[in-house]
Amino acid sequence: MNRIGYCLVAALFVVATAQAEVSSRIPVETAELSNGLSILLIRDHRAPVVTHMVWYRVGAADDPSGKSGIAHLFEHLMFRGTETTADGAFSKTVARLGGRDNAFTGYDYTAYFQHIPARALPVVMAMEADRMRHLRLDEATFNTERDVVLEERALVADGSPPALLGEKMRRRLFAPHPYGVPVIGWRNEIAALTRADALAFYRRYYAPDNAVLVVAGDMTMDTLLPLARRFYGTLEASRAPRNARAETPAARIDWQTPIIHRDAGVQQESWRRHYRTARHTPEAAGRFAALDVATHILGGGATSRLHKALVVETGLAAGAASWTSNVRIDHGEIGILVSLAEAGHEDVGAIVAREIDRLKSELVSPDELHRAMTELTAQFIYAQDSPQTLARIFGDAAALGLAPQDVLDWPSHIRAVSAEEVREAVRDFFDVENSITGYLERESQS
Repeated sequence: MNRIGYCLVAALFVVATAQAEVSSRIPVETAELSNGLSILLIRDHRAPVVTHMVWYRVGAADDPSGKSGIAHLFEHLMFRGTETTADGAFSKTVARLGGRDNAFTGYDYTAYFQHIPARALPVVMAMEADRMRHLRLDEATFNTERDVVLEERALVADGSPPALLGEKMRRRLFAPHPYGVPVIGWRNEIAALTRADALAFYRRYYAPDNAVLVVAGDMTMDTLLPLARRFYGTLEASRAPRNARAETPAARIDWQTPIIHRDAGVQQESWRRHYRTARHTPEAAGRFAALDVATHILGGGATSRLHKALVVETGLAAGAASWTSNVRIDHGEIGILVSLAEAGHEDVGAIVAREIDRLKSELVSPDELHRAMTELTAQFIYAQDSPQTLARIFGDAAALGLAPQDVLDWPSHIRAVSAEEVREAVRDFFDVENSITGYLERESQS
């Protein structure tokens, strides 16, 4: 699967219908306030509910050098109190209104969302706007949340062999780029973060001119825009966007030396490979569409080539999958994961290489091409049934600088992919010298 927001770009924007029909089924409207807040509305009047999201154009890749984890830590701090909202009252209020809320941090953005009855939108907007610029952050609150994040780091990273292998692989794959640093941050740097660090980060980035307001569901722009002006329009812009990322040449990768992570707690041994890819641009959408189709054919489900070769035919694997994550501000990534049924990293690597070489040298069949498009289409159809998913898709795109039309145009790029373009995409993007291989192994306790 691919992403706009967790690999959703291509997978959710392939359709077999005409482009005009797709656009008419997803009515998207935009606006902007005088203080720089971007507004995106996706109308869906089938049920009296809305998803309200605020996306900030700042993520883990924008953490200051030596202060990794601050973007993610601030996601936690935003659920504390303001001068008018008591500590912890935000989520309690959303629940009392019949909704639910949460947040997430990525490399290039941080997003906050609430799924609520449409009638509750003014209440939620008032609270979200309040914490955008008026968060109350004392020393005790900061220290508590920093400790919570350290515990989270212990649970989801330090105590997870697959996560630790992934950190080691990305550190080598992307260095010296900040994509090589985990979103949650390095433990020693999280522990050294201070309240002053957090306040400087907040004052710079948590402002209307660095944010995108997304509302999806039973709402009209005639109703939404006055509410946005009322609650967000009075907030002061920071006029301090993220720093431009340096256009430095990517470092050469030691691709010939695999990274091996052994741990007695490993439950499932695995073989992994990640490829570093070029930066995605709308102008190159056709090339990336071909890559998405190729990656789906390679490892996108039970009919994929890797599943057939490794699970069905040889029994070496319990599962095999590949995916792309290319819609980012900077480098993209291709991933391959094989869960081993028995020992044999070398055999698995040889079969993966063989299947990639076949895609580089032979044209995929019309049936494979058609099946990949059909399977991706089904996911798009399901996405249209969920305002929550649509809010995430279009918000992800907007936070990365893409226009709604870039999203709506994706089906035409997928439908235009040919077998020849699939082959060229594999040749261009599956470059072993831009890859890193990892082995996750169970350490003997004897």
